[in-house]
Amino acid sequence: MPHSQLIDIAALTPVERMALADMLYDSAMQEIGKLPPEEMAEMDRRISRLVSGEDASYPWSDVHARHAGA
Repeated sequence: MPHSQLIDIAALTPVERMALADMLYDSAMQEIGKLPPEEMAEMDRRISRLVSGEDASYPWSDVHARHAGA
């Protein structure tokens, strides 16, 4: 998927950035609330494994570098 920046985040004030973050969070939570119960259960399971340390997480730069040539 091509990357395009619709908002110049650097041009926003800190207060505007926080407002944007709040809007994005609220929007995501509304969509998450619409997920079927089995998808919510799977998401909860994956989060629990990450928090407990059972699953590893990797920085985006590492993941991107590994898959950039794929």
